Amino acid sequence: GRARSSARPHHPRPGCHRLQPCFEEFWDDFAPRFGLELGEAVRSNSTEPDGEVSESLVARILADNALDVELYEYAEQLYHARRAAR
Repeated sequence: GRARSSARPHHPRPGCHRLQPCFEEFWDDFAPRFGLELGEAVRSNSTEPDGEVSESLVARILADNALDVELYEYAEQLYHARRAAR
């Protein structure tokens, strides 16, 4: 099979909390570092699901997003490790 590239180094992953539930805290650390302003909160994807989704489509989406998820998980780990080191 084809070798898969990885977005994160291979090392043990300690348990960590998700970034999304603590987004405001994360943003308060992140934004000043890069001179960013978040602005007003915007809600997207606010419609209710309409109908069933095929298993093949779900499998394709999961495969297409696998490296994105891996990168997000690495970002979580890095963020929490840096906060713990303060």
